[in-house]
Amino acid sequence: MYPELAGKNALVTGAVRGFGRAIALRLASEGARVVVNYRRSMNDAQSVVDEIIANGGQAVAIRADVGKPAALDRMFDQIKSEMGHLDILVSNAAFGVPGNLMESTGKYWDITMSASARSLLDLAQRTVPLMRDGWGRIVSITSDGGQKVIPGYGVVGPAKGALES
Repeated sequence: MYPELAGKNALVTGAVRGFGRAIALRLASEGARVVVNYRRSMNDAQSVVDEIIANGGQAVAIRADVGKPAALDRMFDQIKSEMGHLDILVSNAAFGVPGNLMESTGKYWDITMSASARSLLDLAQRTVPLMRDGWGRIVSITSDGGQKVIPGYGVVGPAKGALES
C-alpha cells in the first residue's frame, strides 16, 4: 500500500501499546525496519518485536525514557550503531502525572513537559542528522487533551497543547 516505506528505518516511541504499537506493526507490515522504543516493560516491547518478526518484518526493542536526554543519547548511539540511519520518527510516547492541575507540583510539571512536549525537540535534534538522501519524516502523536479540558488531565493537557503548538 505504501511501497515508499519498504527498506526504511523507523523509530516509534512508546511503541508497546495503543497507537504506538499499532503504528509500529503497520510500519513493519509496509516493509520498514522498526525500533520499538519502551520505557518500562521489556516483555511488552519484546511482544511487539516478536509479532513483527513472526509476520516477516524486522524490529529491535530499545529502552529509553524520552524525557531524559542522557537516555536518548544512549538510544540514538545504539540506533546509529545497529542501523546506521533513520528515515522515520514517530514521536508517540507520553508520560504525565494525572490529577487536578492546581494540586500539581513543579516537579510533576517538569516531568510531564519533558516526556510529552520537550521530547519532540530532543528526538528531532537526534533524528535529523541520521536522515539521509533528502528523505525523512517526523510525525508527532497527541490527544484531545491539547485542545480541550479533560478532567484529571492536569499537567498533561498543557503539555499536549504545547506539543500541538
